[in-house]
Amino acid sequence: MMEQLIAYFNSENDAHSAMTSLQKLKVENERVEEIPQDSKLARVIPFSSGGFQASMAEYGETFNEALGAKGKEVTHLLQFDVDEAEYDEAIKVLEEHGAMKKEG
Repeated sequence: MMEQLIAYFNSENDAHSAMTSLQKLKVENERVEEIPQDSKLARVIPFSSGGFQASMAEYGETFNEALGAKGKEVTHLLQFDVDEAEYDEAIKVLEEHGAMKKEG
């Protein structure tokens, strides 16, 4: 069974780099897209396989507020389907690449 994942990145390069790293897993339908301007206001938090670690004060802002304060902005997303058995491994790859996910 396949699970869909969507990850957000600070650059197209970061998204493609993560996609390349995911090739060692059973992934399908992977694609990198620019985030539409209106979606940049969604709330994001970092991927973490060890549970929720960052404080809401740090990551509970909108894309541009949280990352703008750090001189970064989320600009691209990577969407793909991964085999359920390799879901945790895929999360680890996303973590290593600094991916963010939508809150909630």
